[in-house]
Order: sequence, then C-alpha cells, then structure tokens
Amino acid sequence: MQVGKKVAVLESPEYYIPHSFISDTLIQIFNFFCKYCFFMWFLKISFEKARDYTGFLEEAYLIFQLHRFSWSVKKQLVNVRKFYSIDTGLSNRVSFLVGSRQGRNLENIIFIELIRRGQEIYYYKTKNEREVDFLIKEGKTVKELIQVSYSIADEKTRKREFSALKTASDELAGGAGLHCRVLTMDRSETVEWQGITIEVKNVIEWLINA
Repeated sequence: MQVGKKVAVLESPEYYIPHSFISDTLIQIFNFFCKYCFFMWFLKISFEKARDYTGFLEEAYLIFQLHRFSWSVKKQLVNVRKFYSIDTGLSNRVSFLVGSRQGRNLENIIFIELIRRGQEIYYYKTKNEREVDFLIKEGKTVKELIQVSYSIADEKTRKREFSALKTASDELAGGAGLHCRVLTMDRSETVEWQGITIEVKNVIEWLINA
C-alpha cells in the first residue's frame, strides 16, 4: 500500500505540470490551481514535497522550467516560471483543455530545439504585460526576440505578435540592435513594422536550417 501511494505521488505532478506548460490564461491557471490543490489534499503532499517531485521530473528531463527575463537574478528567481514538456504527446495525453493545441505544441517544439542548440533562453514580459515567448541572451547581451504563432494570417494576430516584439525591442535596446523573429507555419517574409525589421520565418525551414 505504501509503495502504491508513493508511486501515485510521484506520478501526480505529471498530470498538472505538462498540462499547464506555457499556460498563462485565467482559465488555465484556475484549472492548474484546482488540480494542484486536489492532489495536495488527496495525497496529503506538502508544498515542499510537491516542489521536490517537480524537481525529480526535471532531473528526469520530463519537464523544463523557463525563467522570466530580468537583469536582476533575484527577480528571476521570484517571477512566475513557464513549464515545457520534453514530449508533446505526453502533454496532449494528460491535457483537459478542449480545442486545438497546435500553437502550444509548436511553442513547445521550438523551446526544445532552442535547448538543443545550447541557447540561453528566457521569456519576456513588457511593462504593459505583453509577452514575448523567447528571449535569447549571449553573455551580457540580449540578441534575439522570438514570437511563436501557428499562423499570423489573421490581422489581429499579426498586430498582436508584432506589437509585443516592438514594445520589447524598445524596452531592451531602444529599438535597435535586436533581431526580432516570428516563427510560424506561414510562408517566410521580412516585414518592416513601426521602425523595426521583423523576420517572419516558416518554422519547418527554421528547424531544417539549424
């Protein structure tokens, strides 16, 4: 009985962390909170143990954490982190979300590829809470900002992704020196938008030409 209980405890984080990877909306946070509290109550796991089990999953390379970028290391440690799964199949299997996960899966694939390439990566939030999916840093310099969107054919989506890059670029580099990129399933193109150059890259081409 004790063995079974321990196994159940070890398995339980897999049912709330991969499901919540790259989730930041109110509904997803609520789902995460409810499931987290249920497991904590039903299995009587303390916060410290839950944190330990999350660490075990990281050590097994089942999940990865992504920190929010800040020049302050202390802020990086206290800011909300995003979780990504090593296997999108696992995330899809345990997800309770309804509807397409294409965009989330694509972002997860790109995260894993950036890790494979040995990049130092973060996510970034602007002062007005616009989020940039990935920020690439080399040494003490921010080199690249990447937005991921399955498609930017819709004008509202296009404007949202470009606006986030523009705002982040202005905050980080005064609008100069940063490579801004959107990875999508659409065709590749180069766009001049509000004073910055944005490379729209087909994600398959980006993966092949690594």
